[in-house]
Amino acid sequence: MILPLRKGTDAAAVVAAVRREAGERILVVAGLDADDPQLGALQASGVPFVVHEPPHKAHAPFALCKLWSAMALKAFSLNADVAAVLLLGGDAVGLTADVVDEVLHMVASGCVCVAVRENLHPGWPCFPAVARAHLAVVRDFLPAEFMNQEADVFLSELWRHCGSFAMTAATHLTNTHGGVAGGLCSNESVLHHRLLLEYGAAIRAKPHVRGFDIDICILAGARLEPVPSAIVEHPWRPTMLSMYSGFMFWAPPNLPEALLLTPLAPLLLPAGLPLNAVHAAAACAAFAAALIAADFATMLLWYFVVLPFRVPDTLPAPLSTGAPAARRAAVVLSATFAHNASELGHLAGHLARGRWRNVLCRFNFFLGMHPPALINEHERCGLFCVLAAAALALACAALPSWVAS
Repeated sequence: MILPLRKGTDAAAVVAAVRREAGERILVVAGLDADDPQLGALQASGVPFVVHEPPHKAHAPFALCKLWSAMALKAFSLNADVAAVLLLGGDAVGLTADVVDEVLHMVASGCVCVAVRENLHPGWPCFPAVARAHLAVVRDFLPAEFMNQEADVFLSELWRHCGSFAMTAATHLTNTHGGVAGGLCSNESVLHHRLLLEYGAAIRAKPHVRGFDIDICILAGARLEPVPSAIVEHPWRPTMLSMYSGFMFWAPPNLPEALLLTPLAPLLLPAGLPLNAVHAAAACAAFAAALIAADFATMLLWYFVVLPFRVPDTLPAPLSTGAPAARRAAVVLSATFAHNASELGHLAGHLARGRWRNVLCRFNFFLGMHPPALINEHERCGLFCVLAAAALALACAALPSWVAS
């Protein structure tokens, strides 16, 4: 198992905890920064490790893939009995003997790459375990151009096309932070901003180039070009029927979609109130305000009441019950703005292309493999509907006096 560690982490304690949970049969190779204060303690503990030299260029991206490659090669060289290396991040939790058993069983069955499912995103190969046979194909383990997110997709797709890839069925791990905190460096916000600027520059330079991994194009000197006539087979949706089955009405309307009903708001005017432009405008304003208030109230209740009661130990640090209430509220409100901005972009795209049938459509990126997530989404959206109905009822009741004033 190869494990990059964030600066200041008690590496020896982390390794001891991993071995306690997953068993002594695993070999842990740690990776940490050269200036990490825990380096001396790790040396004294006897745990094998690889040191990452920070880039000399200011704000240079953290090359996690290079660190993974160095750790993987060290693990394979230390012990000829190492059957596979499992690529983990410093925020992954849940590694147990059951996970190790399932991975080793699948490797012994002929899989060169086994992806351990991530609890919240089970369709994404977040934690690949790679067998020694991979080195016969890619001697340096990962291409030198890779930085961070490319490794998972590269390893899984390479061996899927070779018929030697599988995902765990009975076990999973959990990414507690995902890409939010990022790498081992401490200047994540600067790196993210710089990366966005590079994305924008790349798109302006070659506006016909579009892709999920534009960063690959940037790092490869824009050698990758789009192939519009190509047909891509998705591993989880290989047929027309299975592709469309991934799109489903699995949640009630979100806020931007619900606001499409605003022009119908005058129909909610009380019977004794004459229908004119002023009253119609007031009804539309009250309708929109009620929905917006219900949406923000839903998110606050969900993260302040429902999730702390249901899963108190899995909330990210900014939303944990130990964080100040004002900070948690600010995070929730900011996230709600961002979420609605994203959904508004989706809606605008559908309408601009005349795809009205997609307005209420949801893409089930859980791929049917994580029912609890779908249940949570149903419940959260159901709470929004209840609060929206209550807010609309209050708005209708207050509308006559509001118009009269």
